[in-house]
Amino acid sequence: MPVFWIGILLVWAFALGMRVLPAGGFPQADWADPAEALRSLTLPIITIALVMSASIARYVRSACIEVIGSDFLRTFRSLGASFGSAMLRHGLKSVAVPLVSVLGIELATTFLGAVVVENVFALPGLGSMLVTGIAQHDYPTIQGVILVTTMLVLIVGFLADLVQKMLDPRLAGSAAVTAPVVDVAAEVDAAARRRDRRWSATATIGAVLVGIVVVVALVSLVYLPYPPAQIGGGRLTGPSPQHWLGTDTLGRDLLSQLMVGARIALLAGAGSAALGGVLGIVLGLAAAFAQRWFDDAIAAVLDVLIAFPALLLAMLVVAARGATLGSAILAIGLACSAIVARLTRILAKRVLTQQYVTAARTSGTRWPGIIFQHILPNIWPTLAVIVALQFGLAVLAEASLSYLGLGAPPPNASWGSLPSRRRGRSTWPRSGRSPPVWR
Repeated sequence: MPVFWIGILLVWAFALGMRVLPAGGFPQADWADPAEALRSLTLPIITIALVMSASIARYVRSACIEVIGSDFLRTFRSLGASFGSAMLRHGLKSVAVPLVSVLGIELATTFLGAVVVENVFALPGLGSMLVTGIAQHDYPTIQGVILVTTMLVLIVGFLADLVQKMLDPRLAGSAAVTAPVVDVAAEVDAAARRRDRRWSATATIGAVLVGIVVVVALVSLVYLPYPPAQIGGGRLTGPSPQHWLGTDTLGRDLLSQLMVGARIALLAGAGSAALGGVLGIVLGLAAAFAQRWFDDAIAAVLDVLIAFPALLLAMLVVAARGATLGSAILAIGLACSAIVARLTRILAKRVLTQQYVTAARTSGTRWPGIIFQHILPNIWPTLAVIVALQFGLAVLAEASLSYLGLGAPPPNASWGSLPSRRRGRSTWPRSGRSPPVWR
């Protein structure tokens, strides 16, 4: 679920519904009134925490499953220890090492990943400053925000390394991995090997939902109730026989805009996933076949790109090329390519150690033949899984960029720009509270 949609739901429930928390803005007295300042930050903190908790819970689950099946834990339990005692004394320490890595990446991403949350709740922060700088082509401001954010990411990564080495002294003699990409690769690879050919309920529901979006996008090519930019249906009207989903703030038909938005979402998702997949596979194969120093250099660059907030990378590309759908696809594709390249490199190296590959090399098979006859046929199922995941993430990323006004420009109707039009937009000065007007 997009982070801005979670924020909107929280505003609707706690600000407009129960009226217990402010919808946005910051107190005029700033931190002179700590209680009011904390009330203003409550909903943004909950929004960020909900987004972070999902990925953290996923990694904790994966790490716990691996530890529960490990030999040392079974040995400890065979000596008479209970499951709880074994996990507390040995299991949690093993889980904590990759968890610190995940927490470091999540915290570093939060520094600028909260730009969407700042926009939803009208908070003056680094993200809002960067969006304003991009919109106004204020390059000194953009450089300053990027410098501060990069330093914060490096500091958090350094602290995560120190904590990891304290938890596991064996890491003191080697570089700790600050990005949890290796764990992701192993998890995706294991899932691809374990899965059977039966359709689960989750896969069926997902296929139906994607099918509905595809059908709506295809229908929008030949039929729309109204032209998406046509004005004249009345502002903010509810559902009616003329406008099944009502109209927006300018009187445009929402159903027509949603249908066009499905087309843009599919184009952005497919284009970004294709670009990231092709670029990532080529780069990953090049690293797997290259000499040691080149492989290490590419691996280091990929780790930096993965640890770097993807939204920041996308915003930098948009700042350089302008806010267009093509810029959004390019930016999201570049961010996706780092993950695909890292996974391709790991999987290709595994295949290269197999005996049949050694036999093919000794028989005189050239590298192109090894790639297309042995490596790609063995790694494509896992790559297909990760590229499919990148498709969904690309749709969410494009929606987030469009919500910030950095995606498909008007009059294009993006799923991210539609919610942003439902509230009054203004510049929020730090000296006063001006809560957003939600309609």
